[in-house]
Amino acid sequence: MGQVQTSTFFSHVKPGDTEFKQGGLRDFFLYRDLGIAGATNGKVIAHLVKANMPPTDGTGLALSYLRLPDRGDDEGLGQVHV
Repeated sequence: MGQVQTSTFFSHVKPGDTEFKQGGLRDFFLYRDLGIAGATNGKVIAHLVKANMPPTDGTGLALSYLRLPDRGDDEGLGQVHV
């Protein structure tokens, strides 16, 4: 069988290969690169995240929505707001 050409690569990052760094979306978290962006040519980004310090001004409003399938009754599609 022939080999298939791909635009992505394998990535394996062991503890100690990369360090936790500041500079992510939240200043109270530290981020450790998992090498996924390099392996996927920037299509996917993945980090390990750990708390660095408690937030001083809160984290802002966060809403999550879960759409439930239609049960076939009069209630229709349900939503859960967290």
